[in-house]
Amino acid sequence: MSLLLPTVTSPLTLDTNSAHPLLSISDDLRSVTRVKSRLPRATHPERFDHWPQVLTIQTFSSGTYYWELEVEGFWDIAVCYRSIGRKGKEGNAFGNNKVSWSLTQQHDRKLSAWHNRRKTRLTYQMVGNRVAVAVDYSFGTITFSEVGPSNNLIHLHTFSTSFTQPVCLGLGLYKAELKSRISIVKV
Repeated sequence: MSLLLPTVTSPLTLDTNSAHPLLSISDDLRSVTRVKSRLPRATHPERFDHWPQVLTIQTFSSGTYYWELEVEGFWDIAVCYRSIGRKGKEGNAFGNNKVSWSLTQQHDRKLSAWHNRRKTRLTYQMVGNRVAVAVDYSFGTITFSEVGPSNNLIHLHTFSTSFTQPVCLGLGLYKAELKSRISIVKV
């Protein structure tokens, strides 16, 4: 299925205070790479301490938004509330709670969509390395698509919900040996 390109965009930067110590954030705050050894990071109440995840600084509570990200390795792209738990393992991974909706590519390149610990296996396997995320806050939809070679959108999964809090983007990288990385490339 091919989708029309939404026109509403909004700038995004990564929140270093939320970044797990196994994530290296670029100087421009738009790329994240999974590293093998923990980076020195000050203790912070916003920091993920178990899952290698990071949130964006910006949150959104109305309107429609569209972003494109370049991905590599074992990655997770989520839309979530900033109230997501940061401390400990249980229920704090993207998609494993009621406050996040995620698209994951595992080490075998298989895709799955997650929300509230429910996994939906996707039969489609991406050929490229660019993912589009479209959020319509008013309608409560989150749509993940692959950006094709001619910039066409190939629908991967859509979540429908009723948002009750502002949302932000969350990025997770789970395997350093796969050179896992995500860059925000179009806002």
